[in-house]
Amino acid sequence: MGRLHDARLVSLLYEPELKQVVIRFDVGGATDLRVIAKGVREVTVTQKEPWGPSTYVDDIPEPTPLGGTGFAMDVALQSGDSIRLMAASLEPSFDSWPTVTDPSRLPLG
Repeated sequence: MGRLHDARLVSLLYEPELKQVVIRFDVGGATDLRVIAKGVREVTVTQKEPWGPSTYVDDIPEPTPLGGTGFAMDVALQSGDSIRLMAASLEPSFDSWPTVTDPSRLPLG
């Protein structure tokens, strides 16, 4: 995924029945980045804002392999908070995000 400093965190959706997390980032223009975590074992989100409020990304590093059992990813936010995922797979997806009033019509992977 590379470093996406100044992308904006838009949403984080946890779907427990699917063991899936979808994180959506605004990377500028009409294109968004979605990170789709499947086979989720852990998701941790802090919102303590030690550096002040912000929804912007400080760093999105490449996922770290977990010895054949999946991947971990730590998203650092400019607020000083973080999002940590551990999952069987982490898949980036760049796409245009539709504007809809019915959330059931959103593409979730």
